[in-house]
Amino acid sequence: MIQELFKEFSMYWHVKAVRTMFWVRFLAYFLIYLSPFWGMVLAIYLDTWDWDYLQKYKVSSKWYHRIDKVVDYLEYLVIIPLVIGTPIAELYLLFLAWRTMGMILYFFAEMNSKLFVIFPNMAEYLALLYFASETFGFGWNVTHWQWLLGLLIYKLVFELQFHYFQVGLPITGAKQSKLAQMYAKFNQKLIP
Repeated sequence: MIQELFKEFSMYWHVKAVRTMFWVRFLAYFLIYLSPFWGMVLAIYLDTWDWDYLQKYKVSSKWYHRIDKVVDYLEYLVIIPLVIGTPIAELYLLFLAWRTMGMILYFFAEMNSKLFVIFPNMAEYLALLYFASETFGFGWNVTHWQWLLGLLIYKLVFELQFHYFQVGLPITGAKQSKLAQMYAKFNQKLIP
């Protein structure tokens, strides 16, 4: 199984668009160290951009999810040193461990992106909320149960929409609004 995955990753690595997407996103992650909030905003934007960009080069939805999840995980790892010693450290690591279990199941068991509805990406968005509060002096206690419940509801809706109902995939799909199609086409034009 692992050899098959490496063989398939190797095949896609030879596609220039895949390499471009990887390096743009990976290098952007280091901006998180300069400005955690704005670096994460850029990282999240690039996470929406990459699907629109790779679709332009006919990368399948199945392979997009495989590539995207690996690149996403690199961001989560980059964030760890920034949250250590903060009030969110334990929750961040707990949420990251939960997402990691989902990724392991995804890659080595079913390869079904619907798993991410059960294993949502809470860690990244918890860190984003924390860094927003710190950057703008909001004084939010993002570890309070009300914040966590709101975050969980938001992420469940997002994961259901994206991984279960696949709203927005592909950009030409009938399920996508005109505004979302315009956004996707804009993203595709950013890098040739």
